[in-house]
Amino acid sequence: MFEKYLDDKKGEDENIPEEGDNYIAVKKASKVSSDFKQEIELDPNSSFDNLIGKGNTYLEHYELAKALNQYEKALALNSKDPLALTKMGVIYSYIGKLDKAIDYYKQALEFDSKHLDALVNLAIAFIYQGKFKQAITNLEKAIAVNPNHSDIWFYLGNCVKSIGDLERAITCYERAVKLNPNDFKSWSNLALCVLNQNKTDKAIEYYKRALLIEPKDYISWNGLGLVYMELRDAENAIKNLKKCLKLNPAYRAAILNIETCYKVIGKFDDALEYIEQGLKIKPGDLELLFRKAQLYQMKQNFPLAQETFEQIIKIDKNDFPSWNNLGNVCLGRDHKAPDGTFMNRDSIALDLNDLPVVCRTGSKAVRDRPSFYTNRKSRSGLAILVLKCIRVCTEVHIVHGRTRSGSPA
Repeated sequence: MFEKYLDDKKGEDENIPEEGDNYIAVKKASKVSSDFKQEIELDPNSSFDNLIGKGNTYLEHYELAKALNQYEKALALNSKDPLALTKMGVIYSYIGKLDKAIDYYKQALEFDSKHLDALVNLAIAFIYQGKFKQAITNLEKAIAVNPNHSDIWFYLGNCVKSIGDLERAITCYERAVKLNPNDFKSWSNLALCVLNQNKTDKAIEYYKRALLIEPKDYISWNGLGLVYMELRDAENAIKNLKKCLKLNPAYRAAILNIETCYKVIGKFDDALEYIEQGLKIKPGDLELLFRKAQLYQMKQNFPLAQETFEQIIKIDKNDFPSWNNLGNVCLGRDHKAPDGTFMNRDSIALDLNDLPVVCRTGSKAVRDRPSFYTNRKSRSGLAILVLKCIRVCTEVHIVHGRTRSGSPA
């Protein structure tokens, strides 16, 4: 079987959806299975097969250096063997050298264009690199070789979903669960797809199918919570999100979701508890810090709100939403400076001279970032009031890529 090295773990800087998440791959197999292509009987009397067998044994126990040594010796005997070339690619995939892995997979396919292990592992490497179209091409070739493996349909579903083809993704996941009804990850991804089509009943059904197969599937518990959020059922949403976080207390998507639920029903202290849980794991997470500051602002605890917004700005001086909310907090505390500046510069303990001055008047602030105010009707009045009250407004350039809500009403 092809090596399932691509795990569902997330990198530290990876953009994780704040609402729901789906599996990007099946978990790495604890043991290396026989080839997907066919059952290969290794001849113990053959030096080449003996080397491949030893390499596989080392790979099963994750002794990568020793496995690599055996496969290299095998290639020295037969440099054109697609199995040995694919195994070399797998080793380099495990250690993160994807370009080198891809080169070995391509070499294997030069000698056997229908080698299933090489096709699928090449596709997985492209998935890791975010090259979904190249991955799709190789997965389609793999399906042409053998259309009866659910994992290949699973990978293809992930890829086409990543490029926005939701209908085809649904077809792929449906094919995967038809081939393997116990494929809980395909059930989970299928649920998220139909949820995106607002088919909440189907989403609940599919998430429950996934959880019936694997009760410890924290991603599906989060997804089920998300369905109830869509249904505005905070009680059931919180119930399922808690189950997710019991299994994985560090799961950021669920932390953000449960914070949203508690905030919506006005239980700010409970929301803060989960935000603090997340910050214990990743203290510098700006989104968690921003939500913490907002919750203090909603509780009208302006000193702690100001302290937290200032903490964010010390990490990222170009964080426009935090500057905006800090101004409103200071106004709420009646901390407007004598010269009418937007911030209480002395209390912030930051050198504002390092920040680019984008605008000097309230009207220019609105011109520079009109969408920030006009898209938030419930908050725009307060924001414009602040701008009208000030004589000098110091802003910073907007950093694209992270958006946040404005001040709470």
